[in-house]
Amino acid sequence: MRVLHMSSEKGWRGGEQQIAYLLHDLVDKNVTNILAVKPGSALENFCRERTIPCYTLKFSSSVDLLSAFEIYKICRNERVDLIHLHSSKAQGVGVLSTLYGNRVPMVLSRRVAFLPGSNVFSKWKYNQRQIKKIICVSEKIRTIMQKFVRERSKCVTVYSGIDLKKFDNMKRDKKFLVDEFDLDSGKDIIGTVGAIDAAKDHFTYVDAIARLAAGGHPVQGLIVGDGPLASELKDYVQDKLPRENIRFTGYRKDVGRLLISFDIFLMTSKEEGLGTSILDAFLARVPVVTTDAGGIPEIVKHEQTGLLAPVQDSKKLSENISRLLTNNGLCQMLIDRAYEFVSAFSKEETSSKTFKIYQEVLGK
Repeated sequence: MRVLHMSSEKGWRGGEQQIAYLLHDLVDKNVTNILAVKPGSALENFCRERTIPCYTLKFSSSVDLLSAFEIYKICRNERVDLIHLHSSKAQGVGVLSTLYGNRVPMVLSRRVAFLPGSNVFSKWKYNQRQIKKIICVSEKIRTIMQKFVRERSKCVTVYSGIDLKKFDNMKRDKKFLVDEFDLDSGKDIIGTVGAIDAAKDHFTYVDAIARLAAGGHPVQGLIVGDGPLASELKDYVQDKLPRENIRFTGYRKDVGRLLISFDIFLMTSKEEGLGTSILDAFLARVPVVTTDAGGIPEIVKHEQTGLLAPVQDSKKLSENISRLLTNNGLCQMLIDRAYEFVSAFSKEETSSKTFKIYQEVLGK
């Protein structure tokens, strides 16, 4: 089986990590992976380092006809059996390649929990007949997409997976965090991981930390990641809190080493397809407090695997954190149940289910 994976993303986020896991596991299933990516992207570097066949396309927009023609040629020259579309612009370019005569069947991964646009092109690209399956990373997304596509049976749920061995050789090391980021060793670290953008809503994260500090809890925040709203968020922190109460790490390659040493993992997303960083926290045995955005409630069962609060409700989030800081029994129960729960979310299981969808589409 020869599969062309298309992604128009420049950076490296959860979606790119899922692609990397998939590429690795598909090799064991005798799949030849070929990629079409943006030049200079993190995925291009990933492929070059591992000698994975890789083409670079501009992906200037969802209606980039030149890139669409290049996809048509790649499919013809590489004898591609199936196209896997991993991003929005890639989807647009992929379906436009059918205008040049490309008849290779396609599957689409949908990782975001909001309704697609209502314009004519958006409706066409999701209902284009070459798209045989839409792989949704949560039931929430599948429900949303079934309202949008004509053939509801196209939408299937395959949960994102993680590497269940990623923390095997790591140990909690709070001293490392204290020394690395000039933290107070006497305060609990309420950490978060994710791109600093509108969907992650770090402003509510800051509000929750501010409420805890105002209530006398000895806490400090650690924001792991970078993004388009980083500068605005730093200004917001200066207005809300003394500098020493929240630290920014910027982009880090050693996210796991940081996360495993949090006292509590706090996610305040307004939109979330599933939340693989939450799964990482489960695996790292770090208690989780989060909003109920998107597919999050499918993995964070309130008072079973974590504590939930409504989106943008900093008061409820701070109250949930306070519960964990003052109730060791509840905290340990959530840690134990979450660790048991996450065993069902292996990257191998995700890859296996994705491969079965490939086989179904190709009639193999």
